[in-house]
Amino acid sequence: MSAAPADPGVKSVGPLHPAESSCSVVRVFYGTNRSETPGAFDTEEFYGSERGPLSFGSCEVSIPDRHEFGEVERPSIWTLDFVEDEDRHIVLQSVTPTDRDAFLNDLAREVDRSESHEAFVFIHGFNVSFAEAARRCAQMAYDLKFDGPPILYSWPSQGRLSEYVADMSAADASEGPLQEFMQAVAQESKARRIHVIAHSMGNRLLTNTLARIADSSPAQTPNFFNEVILAAPDVDAEVFRRDIAPRIIRASERVTIYSAEDDLALAASSRVHGAKRLGQSGLQKLTFPESSRIDVIDASGVDFSFFSLGHSTYGQELLHDIQQVMQGRAAADRGLEPDDVGSAWRVVTHGEVPEESESTIRQASQVTQSEEKTEIAAIAARRGVDSESVRSPTFTLIHEYDVSPPLYHIDAYRLRDHDEFLELGAEELLHGIADALSNFFIANTAHSMSDSLEQRLYDELEQLVLIDPHTHINPHAPASKNLADIMGYHYFTELAHSAGMPREHVEAPDITPKEKVGRLVEWLGALDNTVQVSWLIEICREFFGFQDDQITTQNWEALYDFAAERMSDPEWEKSVLTHSRLEKIFLTNDFDDPLEGFDT
Repeated sequence: MSAAPADPGVKSVGPLHPAESSCSVVRVFYGTNRSETPGAFDTEEFYGSERGPLSFGSCEVSIPDRHEFGEVERPSIWTLDFVEDEDRHIVLQSVTPTDRDAFLNDLAREVDRSESHEAFVFIHGFNVSFAEAARRCAQMAYDLKFDGPPILYSWPSQGRLSEYVADMSAADASEGPLQEFMQAVAQESKARRIHVIAHSMGNRLLTNTLARIADSSPAQTPNFFNEVILAAPDVDAEVFRRDIAPRIIRASERVTIYSAEDDLALAASSRVHGAKRLGQSGLQKLTFPESSRIDVIDASGVDFSFFSLGHSTYGQELLHDIQQVMQGRAAADRGLEPDDVGSAWRVVTHGEVPEESESTIRQASQVTQSEEKTEIAAIAARRGVDSESVRSPTFTLIHEYDVSPPLYHIDAYRLRDHDEFLELGAEELLHGIADALSNFFIANTAHSMSDSLEQRLYDELEQLVLIDPHTHINPHAPASKNLADIMGYHYFTELAHSAGMPREHVEAPDITPKEKVGRLVEWLGALDNTVQVSWLIEICREFFGFQDDQITTQNWEALYDFAAERMSDPEWEKSVLTHSRLEKIFLTNDFDDPLEGFDT
């Protein structure tokens, strides 16, 4: 596996020497009107939440061999899994921006290499970062076994639940850049069929943009896009029916709307806007009997978080139906059920119970309760709970077992809706669990801290802004100019001298910086048990994406060349200070050093 190739002069973020692992790599083409994060050396931070000009590029996302269909495997506190591991998680490996022409030429080549000559564009929803969207786009392409390049459009969502209004404004401001991007892909990718998938607030952006494309195109222009899929669209239902639907069907071959009765995010949005959302179903769901090119699919019971983050209980059903939509199959031919509301269809999930007699259901319930008690008893036993004390919370609805961290058994089957769950004191319960977990970690890691927890604590400390009270750094020129400046520091040269390296070996007046590094590397093997060399490795990993355990005579030249390119960036000094989280530097100087221009 290797990082995406960078064009000369174009900044690329990703591993220089990725570790060998058992995973597949999906290349995702992207367009975005997010601005780049100055000094970013991490794929997670490459694009931020600020608005910027339309830019193009591609990224590489690794999918582990143990990947489960419909999932985006990520580190999670709930599984005590804190460190990203490409053998277990979906990982954004590299981000490589490029110019418009190079992007479209590369995209056209990928389309031409595919058998179907198709592509799809994914537009994410509210509260999603660039990295999260890239991982989701790659996972969808992988699970759909899509034959053609996946394309992401990422608009500048703030990536925070509290920023709904700001995200709505950002989506509206992204219509122009998305229109330019979509028209470029439609006209210059050479794809025979282009599908578009949008989720949540991404539908607000997509539908308005498609309407703009239709308005700006001659009446007889062929459809730009084939299957347009609107998943849980956070769009005003009446505005869509009246103003948008008649226009977007001029820009697309077919529109499929996935709605849901139990989508809490859409219910909240409806209250904010004071109007029903297109993605809400129920008896009042919006249907389009007048148009054979707009299908409405009731996907109640399907977890739409499949499109963003987290676990998706019925992701398989949704993915399978989307796969058939993109193959051009009609709703009547995809195993859907006619909905109670005319001119609509319903996704059949594996979790649905067929109609049976009351006695049969009662017998099944008794079996289920017995199996449940056996399963809970097994879980409790692993936590040190006596099996005799395990009982079903049939009447109390919730039962706590006195272990640390706490173990709760909730009879959610008897809860009618999420409001009843909240009435149980769910918020206080979750806060209590968080406090107990925190106390548990503190009490149990003093003597045997796991590597993953140690890494998590280290990452938190890394976020602290520093003031350096005693340094040899010149604040007017805080960064080294090449790798020789770093390795030529006395921390390393004096160690090499002590190991037997002649002083003139690296201090000859006529050697180049690259020759100096090559000569020093010859002696690093004798010093690899020192903290100074571990510092050097850490510097190279943090700033130059170095992935190997040692700097050797086989890999030092690639490291030197990559460092030289990175350190020639005009923003290098600023990025070093930003990445190091240094806010103030105090210069250590001799008594008679001139201090003009220094903040003393």
